Amino acid sequence: MGFGIYYPGSPSGVVRIGQPLGLLQLYQSQGVDPQTGDMVYADLNKDGIINQQDMVYVPVAQPKVNGGLTVDLGWKGFSLNTQLAFNFGNKIYNFSEQFYRNYDYDIWSGVVNNKPTWVLDRWQKPSDEARYPRAIVGEHGAGQTNDWNLRPSTHFLYSGSFLRCRNVTLAYNLPNTLIGKAGLQQVRVYAATQNLFTVKDKRLNADDPEQGLETGLQQNVAPLPRAISFGIDLRF
Repeated sequence: MGFGIYYPGSPSGVVRIGQPLGLLQLYQSQGVDPQTGDMVYADLNKDGIINQQDMVYVPVAQPKVNGGLTVDLGWKGFSLNTQLAFNFGNKIYNFSEQFYRNYDYDIWSGVVNNKPTWVLDRWQKPSDEARYPRAIVGEHGAGQTNDWNLRPSTHFLYSGSFLRCRNVTLAYNLPNTLIGKAGLQQVRVYAATQNLFTVKDKRLNADDPEQGLETGLQQNVAPLPRAISFGIDLRF
């Protein structure tokens, strides 16, 4: 299991006695200031300074319920098999969302990295009611730091609940009256698909909510391929 895993710049995964596995240490987001476009964090100890003393431990990785369901139906030679997987009650920290909203030069390449198109969804001008902060480099925000809008916070937490259709197979067995003279015992024609659909948090900019179940942390998640196949099974 990957509890306690850490990527540079990401929140710290921790294990604490008496608390659930899969904790992340985060600032508590209060959204984006509509006038400045900068992040607002909760000053939990009321000292006027946002620092590590204001961070909270959030359980994210452990779902309350997960499982699967298989449905088999048949009628007059037709058969339908469906396999579903579900997961409810956990959260996902989308580190890609935090990482790609850094608009500074990359320290290794010396250029600004390519970014996904969803970074265009951000604060643009005063009075914007935006979910994501403005694009800026240098000192900014209430703390006047270079990373103010990029701090690990509950702002990048999303629901990890999902319902996924893993497999669907539709088949038809030809009647014996048609295949008996050919010396065949069975002819089965089928069409099948994998990963037909996934129902998830629409705000999560990742196609696979299943990745990250161990740590609660996602980064650069590759989408699962959707496959469609056709075939014939012959039994002599």
